[in-house]
Amino acid sequence: MNNLAYLYAESTTDKEMLAKAAKLIQDAVTQNPDNPGFLDTAAWVAYKQGDLENAWNYAQDARAYSGRALHCLHAAVILDARGEREQALKYLNDALESKSDRLDRKALEAANRLKKEWSGS
Repeated sequence: MNNLAYLYAESTTDKEMLAKAAKLIQDAVTQNPDNPGFLDTAAWVAYKQGDLENAWNYAQDARAYSGRALHCLHAAVILDARGEREQALKYLNDALESKSDRLDRKALEAANRLKKEWSGS
């Protein structure tokens, strides 16, 4: 459920598909509410649906259980969408400087692009 929900969130802007993703991830979170991967996917799906309040709540929960680089990146993007650029930069730097795990190539490229854009350099 988590993987399919994440795939939908990453690959479409179609409202019906995002609604399916939301249903899938909600079912997964209900079954395992402390799973940071599920919480991060729930945050990402909510973000893609434009629900920034729920996205941020899920992102905070995911980060409480895990400091994974991808979770930091997603939290940064959500914070920026909420108009909190300074805090978003802190999370983005956490994602880029993570010692425990690394972003995959695609996420790393996105993070570096955002850092350049957000830093104005």
